[in-house]
Amino acid sequence: MANTPTVTMRLPPELIERIDAYAARVAKQTGVEVSRTAAMKALVQTGLEVKEKEAGKQ
Repeated sequence: MANTPTVTMRLPPELIERIDAYAARVAKQTGVEVSRTAAMKALVQTGLEVKEKEAGKQ
């Protein structure tokens, strides 16, 4: 992962709270600590998959 580009963005505090809550839920369900970065990657990937499927149905 050392060659993975870094992406910097600003997010409203409310969205960061939602991301952190998601990470906490996943950690509680799996028993594995989940970083904010890992949570954001998972949420972006899932969101893109959903939107790509929706676009394919049109």
